[in-house]
Amino acid sequence: MAEQVDAEQAEYEVEGEREPEPEPDPEPGPDEPAEPAEPEAAAIGPEEIAKAERARSAYRKKIGDILGTESVEHECLLCAGLGYLPSLPPPGVTFTIVDTDEGPALLADEPRSEPPYKVSEVTEACGACDGYGLVLTGSRTEGGRLWQCSVCGGAGHVAKAGANPILHPVAAPAAAPPLATPPPMPDGVADAWGRPSGHKHWGVPPAMIPG
Repeated sequence: MAEQVDAEQAEYEVEGEREPEPEPDPEPGPDEPAEPAEPEAAAIGPEEIAKAERARSAYRKKIGDILGTESVEHECLLCAGLGYLPSLPPPGVTFTIVDTDEGPALLADEPRSEPPYKVSEVTEACGACDGYGLVLTGSRTEGGRLWQCSVCGGAGHVAKAGANPILHPVAAPAAAPPLATPPPMPDGVADAWGRPSGHKHWGVPPAMIPG
């Protein structure tokens, strides 16, 4: 009997050391509103597009009444007159206005990356052309507006004062072979095909004369 009591006491102590199970989260009561779910993105259809166009027209008229009609003469080519974008273009993207059959449009040019070049220690930007290699001549003609810089020779850079740049020789282009000279024309002798001396095809086989 004593052994049975000791066993029950030991089982009671072991059960008392067990961690209690976590209680479930209480459900929101009638006075506690549940957290609202995130709204789903609305589908854009013809009805939504028509509403957006009406709002854009009203916005344009209102801005024109405030700032003048000349301020709304041209619609923004990037946002199509809405004034907002769903997301911004990536940094470094450039746009060019081009003419199309439907009117002006934007042509996007993706950013270009280049290796991390180091700055030269023996050259610097040409001060005469500001590194562009070309200078304005003062001419109003399209072909004469720009002239190659005479200081840097169009390279856009010059040697720094006191610097001794190492010049790498460039292989000269191979000389063109001399043009073949026709053989001297005999005086008063006909060729094998009976052409007289002085004929432009003298000595040329007929098969080699272009038709």
